[in-house]
Amino acid sequence: ITRLDVSSFFTGVTEPGTTYLHLKQENNMALIPGCGMMDNNKAFADQLGNKTGAYLMSDLIDKSGATTDTPFIASMQQGELDSPMDFALFSAFGYAKHEDTDEVWSGLNRIYNTLCYDYLYKNPAKVMTFLDNHDVNRFLEDNYPDSEKADSMLKALKQSLAILLTLPRIPQIYYGTEVLMGGTTEKSDSNVRRPFPKRCLTAEGRTPDENDMHRYVRRLLQWRKANSRLIAYGTMKQFIPHNGIYVYERKLEEQILVIANGNNRTATFHPERYAEVIGTAAGGTDIISGRTVSLTKPLRLSPRKVLVITVSG
Repeated sequence: ITRLDVSSFFTGVTEPGTTYLHLKQENNMALIPGCGMMDNNKAFADQLGNKTGAYLMSDLIDKSGATTDTPFIASMQQGELDSPMDFALFSAFGYAKHEDTDEVWSGLNRIYNTLCYDYLYKNPAKVMTFLDNHDVNRFLEDNYPDSEKADSMLKALKQSLAILLTLPRIPQIYYGTEVLMGGTTEKSDSNVRRPFPKRCLTAEGRTPDENDMHRYVRRLLQWRKANSRLIAYGTMKQFIPHNGIYVYERKLEEQILVIANGNNRTATFHPERYAEVIGTAAGGTDIISGRTVSLTKPLRLSPRKVLVITVSG
């Protein structure tokens, strides 16, 4: 057991030696008794990493309000912290789900603009990205099932999950997302931390919508597991959204194209605009539906539609 005095890193702890971190390295458990808000996340992570060699992930919050700024998040990774939480992309997903995608800022432009700053990270593939967690509103908020926004929010959730699970990131999926659990912190924090419904443990207990989302998440995760090298080491090339459609390529031994309609209306994908990555490929297979998709002619995309295509010659 490693015993580390961390008094100087926490607000309200004035006497050295009053706060210790006990790291049980045999099972990677850590306990920090009696601590408040940490004053210096990076210095704490550097000391802990140098002392233990442990892999470090941090749910970091900056008191200056810079938590959702990529430069702040990236600065945390320059030392011993391996995986800062990507509050910048979390914020982008949160806004985009309520917006149509224009030609500059709104909708999926927020994802594109955030990822433009990946060069600031020491290793963006180790950054942990999420749509929601136990401290914030769930992705669906209170919009499902009894809301006029229910249908568009379900489509936005599917689209966001497809993007989340194909980016060069470590994804975090909050329990219950796969069965459409909602809730906001406006009522209380406990409203987003409700127990997982026991009925949802079986397909028979889930509603048709819940089963559809459960299958969708499982399919994406199974594909990601089978293509972990592409996710972790593949290159990424993204294109600024055009006509409301956001496109990016991931490539290693194989190639995928993610094509997302960021609008609540039908849009048309024109493959010639993306000849740089499509080349002479005639089409591919959408990993979600299993259907063959042509890349030689315009493609109509329904509202919030997303395709994850394995490209073939």
